[in-house]
Amino acid sequence: MVQIQRKYNFMPGTTISSGQVNEEFTNLINAHNDNDGILQNLNEYGFYKNNIRAGKTEFIQISRGQTLQKQILFTPAFSQIPFVTVTAANGDIGTGDIVVYLSQVTVTSFTLTLHNKNTTRDTSLAFHYMAISMG
Repeated sequence: MVQIQRKYNFMPGTTISSGQVNEEFTNLINAHNDNDGILQNLNEYGFYKNNIRAGKTEFIQISRGQTLQKQILFTPAFSQIPFVTVTAANGDIGTGDIVVYLSQVTVTSFTLTLHNKNTTRDTSLAFHYMAISMG
């Protein structure tokens, strides 16, 4: 398998912009698509603190693609609500998107696991972010 390169090497204690998180997710996901065809039509929108229902401000938004099963796992599972399929009525989030609410802004590390329903293969993406701060 081709070694997938990280775009950023985020260090503990640093401040990370949502744009950088977006680029990192996009880089890794595109690399998986190019090498394995495992992840299809997946968009990660990173960490934001706007345009979401009151009380739930830190989240990762995942747009499901045709080949992506609904099985999306985080390790450790530190989300307030594990997985929520939202509608447009929930705020500025697309209908059918999966939103994962995070219970904390400072994250030591987590792994995102995606299961492909066609190949029955799991793909795990490890992330290490700390002191995430949105302006």
